[in-house]
Amino acid sequence: MKTKTIFLCIILVAITNILKSQDYSEQAKTYFGKHLDNKSLTELLKTSLPSLDDCKLIFKGQSANNYYGYIEEMKKKIATEQPKDMGTFVDLKLVVFTTNDIVQGKANCSGGMKTIVDKLQSNVTFYDVTLLKEKGAELGVSFKSWIKIENRWVFFPKMMDGVDFVKPEQNNAPPTTSNSTSSNLDFLKKLNGKYPHDVTLLDNSALTDRLKKLISNSRFTFLKATWELESPMEFKNNIFMATGAQAHNAGSTNFIIVYDFTTNIMYAGIREEDKVKTYSEDGSNSQKINEWAK
Repeated sequence: MKTKTIFLCIILVAITNILKSQDYSEQAKTYFGKHLDNKSLTELLKTSLPSLDDCKLIFKGQSANNYYGYIEEMKKKIATEQPKDMGTFVDLKLVVFTTNDIVQGKANCSGGMKTIVDKLQSNVTFYDVTLLKEKGAELGVSFKSWIKIENRWVFFPKMMDGVDFVKPEQNNAPPTTSNSTSSNLDFLKKLNGKYPHDVTLLDNSALTDRLKKLISNSRFTFLKATWELESPMEFKNNIFMATGAQAHNAGSTNFIIVYDFTTNIMYAGIREEDKVKTYSEDGSNSQKINEWAK
């Protein structure tokens, strides 16, 4: 009897792993294709966040509890903030990858996922959904990552940030009071490969306070309101770069933000209807800004 029970358990585990690694791409396209308008999408994002049991299916050990604590804090923030109007989308594209793909370093994986792969359960399939405002567009608004759990699509945002999250009341360390301006921007070093929307880059006061001083409040308001399409951020050779553009008009109206950690200088560029204006905190030139402005 005991042998039979053990055998059945092994079979159940095997079935669970097979289900977890199935590809539901076609189902995903149909499902997310029904949520392309702002109201439907906003409600979907709010109601699809994971439970603690969901987190335990995806993360190992304490990482599951850490991430769920992160989600709880996110829910509090959502409840008190006015949702951003993302407009209406017309198309979507998927990037599908598994835990094994991350281990093997395959190119289809979200940037940064390899840094947390040891905290992920095996045989999990991830779906990164990018919504497009033009058919076949290269750039869009990405939502990373979705996972099919039983008959539900569950949204696991910002996994790299959440797995090591500690609730504020649990963190008894005294606040830092560094006088170094650049140290306040060290978080930018961890954003390589991520999308600005995914980390609410333009809502981070450490960056935006300095950016507003550089380009003015009115220009920042324009940039933020028009920053609809975006590429993954880049951190290379101690230089951070983020780019965005206006939907349906990306070639004529687009933006760039550059921060050089070596010199502690921020740069920016605004192209509005093909008219280019560049900004520098000290008047120096940035190669990345020059290349963007061509």
